[in-house]
Amino acid sequence: MPDTENLITAATVAAALDGAAYPFNPSRQDQEAWKGADLFVICGASDDLVEIYGVDREEVGGPGSFLLGRAGPCRPWSEVSGELDDWASDDQVVAAVEPWLAARRNAVKIESTWCPPSGESWLITAEGVGGAAFNIMEDGEIFCRGLVLTVANFPAGT
Repeated sequence: MPDTENLITAATVAAALDGAAYPFNPSRQDQEAWKGADLFVICGASDDLVEIYGVDREEVGGPGSFLLGRAGPCRPWSEVSGELDDWASDDQVVAAVEPWLAARRNAVKIESTWCPPSGESWLITAEGVGGAAFNIMEDGEIFCRGLVLTVANFPAGT
């Protein structure tokens, strides 16, 4: 029988993180636990950076949107195509494009909004996968409404 008392879920992580102080600096132990539970913890940092913890540790420029795949952020097409020269063979093009397309099929669109009408500095949302929200506080006010996502809820792809 599973140990439900120590089960790590998006909801339990968000509840534990709610009220964390800015700047947000999770411990390596927490990050490893989130990774082991196939969770992404996403939050805003400074005024132009979104941080991702858990399954992958990455920073993405913000505000704006990006695609988050099961293994981490999807590379923009400009990066993928920029690695191909005009003389790339068909096999080279296919080798670059197929993994990129597969990652996009399994991806979730993440929106990072700076200074939304709701009043916090950052608001992180995701389309179609739910998730559990948490607040990072600065000087008694909400700095960021972050999000915890479960990889199992991402699209299965084709």
